[in-house]
Amino acid sequence: MQDITGQVAWVTGAGTGIGESGALKLSEAGCKVVLSGRRREPLEAVAAKIEAAGGEAIANGANVAKMDEVEAMVAQAVEKWGRVD
Repeated sequence: MQDITGQVAWVTGAGTGIGESGALKLSEAGCKVVLSGRRREPLEAVAAKIEAAGGEAIANGANVAKMDEVEAMVAQAVEKWGRVD
């Protein structure tokens, strides 16, 4: 598998289920993770798990169907990490 350490991954639907699992695995693999979904509280819980394990995450209740929310999420990630991979 390709080394993805240090890359910035964006996971939609990251608050529960497959999205949460994917976000946790990406973090374990060394990615910084942008977490988005419709409900902020579950995203913050996932971010807390990632950070407790030594990873980095941004949680945002962005709705990917709304361009202004997507643009704000990208801006936040770029401001913090310089990019989204």
